[in-house]
Amino acid sequence: MSKVFISYRRIPSAMLAQLLAKELKRRHIEAFVDTRSVDGAGPFPDRLLRAIEEADVFVCLLADTTLESDWVRREIQHAHDQGKPLIPVFQESYQPPSDPDAHVSALLQCDGVHFFDVKNLYIDESIKQLAGMIKKTPAVQKSAVSLVIQAKDNSSPPPMPVRQHSIDLLPSPFEWIFVPTGVVTLTTERWQAKSRNSEDGPKTFDVPVFAIAKYPVTTAQYAKFVEAGGYSQRKWWTEAGWEAREQGIAWNGSEWKPTGKAWSEPLYYRNGPWNGADYPIVGVSWYEARAFCQWLSAITGENITLLTEQQWQRAAQGDDGRKYPWGNEPPREQQSNWHKKIGHTTPVTQYPAGASPYGVMDMYGNVWEWCLTAHWSGSHMLQTARDTYVLRGGSWHWDHWYAGGASRELADPYIREDDIGFRVCASVPT
Repeated sequence: MSKVFISYRRIPSAMLAQLLAKELKRRHIEAFVDTRSVDGAGPFPDRLLRAIEEADVFVCLLADTTLESDWVRREIQHAHDQGKPLIPVFQESYQPPSDPDAHVSALLQCDGVHFFDVKNLYIDESIKQLAGMIKKTPAVQKSAVSLVIQAKDNSSPPPMPVRQHSIDLLPSPFEWIFVPTGVVTLTTERWQAKSRNSEDGPKTFDVPVFAIAKYPVTTAQYAKFVEAGGYSQRKWWTEAGWEAREQGIAWNGSEWKPTGKAWSEPLYYRNGPWNGADYPIVGVSWYEARAFCQWLSAITGENITLLTEQQWQRAAQGDDGRKYPWGNEPPREQQSNWHKKIGHTTPVTQYPAGASPYGVMDMYGNVWEWCLTAHWSGSHMLQTARDTYVLRGGSWHWDHWYAGGASRELADPYIREDDIGFRVCASVPT
């Protein structure tokens, strides 16, 4: 098994370093990633020198501020002195240094791989390419590959495809966050709706790496779908969803019934205080959320969907099974919008103190979020008939007992409420 030392600066490259380590391991490449902070005073840790010496290949993640770190420069120097094959990984924010020393210059003269880690593009190809380069050492510096940056002549990254990408198309705030491979345990508390995934007691699921939108989809972002004619193009909708749209299913005071007036936009779309540009879109059914994902996937070429409930819980809880995104303490007013404290939705950026372990915002309160998961079957496949779907996260209307990291609700896919929205995720193929 090949051994790789991954050198990086904690900010801004820690998430990518962890992702690469996990994905390389799946390809039978052992990666050393130091998770202990060494950006302080004191002697350079001997463990790092030994790890570099024992590695077959030295990989360095290069972002905008990486080479400002003396520790990273020391690692580069030691790897160069040891004659290790060097592979630079150029992150999207990378800028060539104005004063590279001999060791940094040696690194930059090697073939490397470019990661579009902000736009979340070609991640699978870049990981495969990096693994291939590692396995071809010691001739790695002569490999001719796609998505390679020839840093020695300061060439630019590969040209972007003509397609617009989600990070460019959708109005701010929009950002992808990587959630590394891990496990989640689905449970059911006494007051919760049970599901096939949890009715027989706690069940543990493996969750592969994925990218999640940092915020719920906002009114301004959903407007792109509306303005593109999303409500008049059947190709984005499931069969049952198109039928519900044409029937104009709505609440008549006692039940949800067809009205004969087709949906042409979300409920509350033109009503304050629900329609602020940076407020979460509400009044959307599961069908509308799915249609948005289908449309966005088609125009960007990215595989964008609703989250499964396993993915949602993984992003909310991290590795420690916490009750809330921020920990185990009950919510405070600066952490979330819950239990009618305000009486309506709020901007998706309003509660940074409520971030999950991965920095995902608004996972507690504000709006319930539709999941891809069918509630009783646990299926993640599109259903041709109506099914009931999982909601996660609680809302501005609900008490905190109903909105923990493991909490769930269920709803029919045609329901359109002022406290139900959604967020999206993107696959990171392996």
